[in-house]
Amino acid sequence: MHIVFFSDNYIPESNPAANRVSERAKVWVEAGHKVTVISSFPNFPEGKVFSGYRNRLFGSTEIIDGVTVLRCWSFMAKNQGFFFRVLDFISFAIVSFFRCLISIRSADIICVTSPQFFQTIGAALAAYFKRVPFIFEIGDLWPDAVSELGVVTNNKLLKPFYWLEMRLYKFATGIIVLTSAYKTNLVNRGIDPRKISVIRNGADLRLVGHAKRDVALHKSLGFEGKFVFGFIGTLGIAQNLSNAVAAFRELERRGNDKIALLIIGAGGEKQIIRAAIEQAPKSSNIVMLDAIPRSEVEKYTSTIDVSLIHLRNSKSNTTVIPSKVFEAMGTGKPILLVAPKGEAQKIVQYRQVGVFIEDGNPVQLADELERLAVASAELEEYSKNCLKAAPLHTRKLQAEYYLSAIKVAVSRAHKQLLGTTREKNSKSEFELTSDPITEMIESMTESEAAA
Repeated sequence: MHIVFFSDNYIPESNPAANRVSERAKVWVEAGHKVTVISSFPNFPEGKVFSGYRNRLFGSTEIIDGVTVLRCWSFMAKNQGFFFRVLDFISFAIVSFFRCLISIRSADIICVTSPQFFQTIGAALAAYFKRVPFIFEIGDLWPDAVSELGVVTNNKLLKPFYWLEMRLYKFATGIIVLTSAYKTNLVNRGIDPRKISVIRNGADLRLVGHAKRDVALHKSLGFEGKFVFGFIGTLGIAQNLSNAVAAFRELERRGNDKIALLIIGAGGEKQIIRAAIEQAPKSSNIVMLDAIPRSEVEKYTSTIDVSLIHLRNSKSNTTVIPSKVFEAMGTGKPILLVAPKGEAQKIVQYRQVGVFIEDGNPVQLADELERLAVASAELEEYSKNCLKAAPLHTRKLQAEYYLSAIKVAVSRAHKQLLGTTREKNSKSEFELTSDPITEMIESMTESEAAA
């Protein structure tokens, strides 16, 4: 089977979408399938082409881990500011569509992941003209998220996108969502539940287990004798890391200099966070570094004691499960989840891999930081549970579930072409299935999650 996948981000970029798509594509190739990924030249999040690449007008072709990667020219912008980012997205959507039409002679299915939203339009049009089934993977309910985070405050501007969003859902042969809340949202809006599959994110199994602490790096960061919380990832509006910075300012006011925070990443809020850190006294225990290559992540992760996962208290974030949850499980790092109540909270508490508190109260967060720093027995238990749960949330498993969904979508498309699909069947060979974790999580009540 020839699988064509549209993804604006792909390795060597290291954001969640790039990692998710690349790991899955590699598994599909190992299973004997041909995989072509249509992507931009790597530039995320700074909007600058990575060393060794050039933003060529007519694109390029390379092979990575057996996957054919068709690189497309696009307008490039930093991961901040709405207008230029939208230009980036639209340019990739247009160029990737034509690159698919010109370079792909035949395909069995076309898949696309979001965010970003605009590339789904190019992928859907390509599937329409190629007359092949189309799978829409939803990593973010984009119009909702943009509205709730205040990026666009005029809902009239978003109305065409909501209309287009629904048209894409209805056109899709199959829909992959990363959380069960997304599925509920779509079903409540009239989308056929039989074509929706919940396939959560996962961790790279190769990273499972404790990485030996890099003592020299730990010392160079000033962490000797300190308990370290770490955040490695996108520094955007959705993360609200200013709350964490405020909590560490509170610890300084209390005279506690034995707890440190390591922040590594880039994004739209980077300068705001840096400014907040620089306002602190010189004794501040916050170390902030620029984004690092994916190959360096394990080394820096070894220097931390607890993985801090932070999400702004917004409605859209109640449905999000950050990939960092599964990555922390893989490395055996206990989790401190600061977020609104929702799916991420349920996963963390169901697996008993860490603690949860709600975002927005830096004093409460400071209290929890101090408590965890001396809760060695509790943290050891969380660490053991992380390593136990990690094999159930691997990218390899997610890729296999996804491949099953692809096969069902292709089968459904063929039967529809022959006119043999019976829409009256509420459960049939045409119904997508979700990963086994979904049923357990969906059945949890709030009391069970907190137990």
